[in-house]
Amino acid sequence: MIMAATRQVILLIATALSLAACSSIFPKVIVAEPAACECPDFSAPMSPTVLQLEQPRACPTIKPEEAKPAKGKQPTASSTDLLMTGLIEYVSVETLNLKLKAKLDTGAFFTSINALDLKKFERDGKMWARFAVLDPKTGEKIFFELPIIRTKVIKQLSGKYQERPVVLMTFELGNIKETVETTLSDRTGYLYQLLVGRNFTENRVVIDVGKRFMVK
Repeated sequence: MIMAATRQVILLIATALSLAACSSIFPKVIVAEPAACECPDFSAPMSPTVLQLEQPRACPTIKPEEAKPAKGKQPTASSTDLLMTGLIEYVSVETLNLKLKAKLDTGAFFTSINALDLKKFERDGKMWARFAVLDPKTGEKIFFELPIIRTKVIKQLSGKYQERPVVLMTFELGNIKETVETTLSDRTGYLYQLLVGRNFTENRVVIDVGKRFMVK
């Protein structure tokens, strides 16, 4: 009996020593408890997200009558629409009912006509001009009266500045008929009573300076 009890005690001590050795070799593994799930509850109904978009700006509508060329510029014509002319042409001055020999000058912007014995006077609260143009057939003076729309200061070839009254006149050359601003100036000593400037010819006429009277 004593031997059996002793043998059992020795067995228990050996088992305890064996377990202690295993615990030193294999460290204890601690398994953490899983954290509570922080994901949203998809079982609950979700409200839709609405994106606030900036409203597009409305483009202004341009009416056809408002679509005008820029001030001081004339619409560009194709080469087939331009009138071929010489440096010197006969131009009808419909305002005066005269047909004058004229020089087409691309160096001058304003059209200018001979105005002899020029006098300014007032009529109905507005300024008018009384002037004479030489009859191309007889050489006699024909007097006209036209309202002055404004006054223009022109630099002459001599370098001096001259103040000239401006009137509206209608000219016709070939198939071109336009009313343009025309300055009144004493052109005594010049070969031609009429100088046609760019305000009539620009984007309408191609001038061959080596030719004359190309327009029939």
